Amino acid sequence: MSIITRFMKPQRVQLHALEPNETWYERCYWLALLVKELKAERDQLRARNAELLQQVNAGEPLSFTEEEFLAMRQELNEMHKAKAKLDNRVSRMMQVNQALLDEVNDLRNGFQRAA
Repeated sequence: MSIITRFMKPQRVQLHALEPNETWYERCYWLALLVKELKAERDQLRARNAELLQQVNAGEPLSFTEEEFLAMRQELNEMHKAKAKLDNRVSRMMQVNQALLDEVNDLRNGFQRAA
């Protein structure tokens, strides 16, 4: 019963932990600066995303790094296809081996019955 009452009791959680010699004003100031930097970074990323979308939609040539990325993607797709082929080959070989094992077992059982 004590376990249930322990979980039912509200736990005290310290929401804000200030550094030694730090005031709430300083914390708010630094957090406001961080928010400002994050918003600027978000705006830069949105602008870059819009530029890339325009490049893709307009058919403009891709930059060198994007061409490398597309080549790596193509290579990865080829490796996935090769893996799928090998998986199919392995599964076929396993089926053939299982069929051979079944035939050997049937022959063994037939010889044992005949003897």
